[in-house]
Amino acid sequence: MEDARRWAGITPSAPQLRERLLEMARLDQDARDGDGSQEMITKMLGVDAAHLPRIKQVVADHHGLPGVREVGADGMAAAWLLVPHADTYAAVQQQVLEGLAPKVDSGEAAAREYALLVDRVLVNTGMPQRHGSQLAAISGSWQPKPMEVSGQVDARRAALGLMPLADYPCVAVEVFPVPATDADGKLL
Repeated sequence: MEDARRWAGITPSAPQLRERLLEMARLDQDARDGDGSQEMITKMLGVDAAHLPRIKQVVADHHGLPGVREVGADGMAAAWLLVPHADTYAAVQQQVLEGLAPKVDSGEAAAREYALLVDRVLVNTGMPQRHGSQLAAISGSWQPKPMEVSGQVDARRAALGLMPLADYPCVAVEVFPVPATDADGKLL
């Protein structure tokens, strides 16, 4: 709340970029508003693919995410939303991750966003995640993807203000319906 008030009076120096990011985020979320069907997932992946060249360019131009002073708090939130959905290009996610820690320190980004992107980069590069934020649909329920030192995940989550891992899939199913999958996670 304090950080939101601090950024409230900022006039973005790149208003056109802000508007573009807000529109991309709107389309991103519209594509994710559905029933978890194959049709919805296909639409979602299509939107992600269409946004990838633009988000790659934004990340390249800004050496990571643009800051609040450039695109406002809502523009930065929109950019943040798009980067985790660039799963087919983990290098973009890695570049953002490298510049995200200072933004967490300054209050421009939340620690939970940092944790989510750490996990996303790890999973997308074939490594086990740290915070349990990445889930897979397995036999009709959300299950955490493999984790490093899984017995310590709740301590790592608590340090960042995240809910216990046991509660996370229950909340996730309320936000994003579980697609029909088999025991190996393949869509039915």
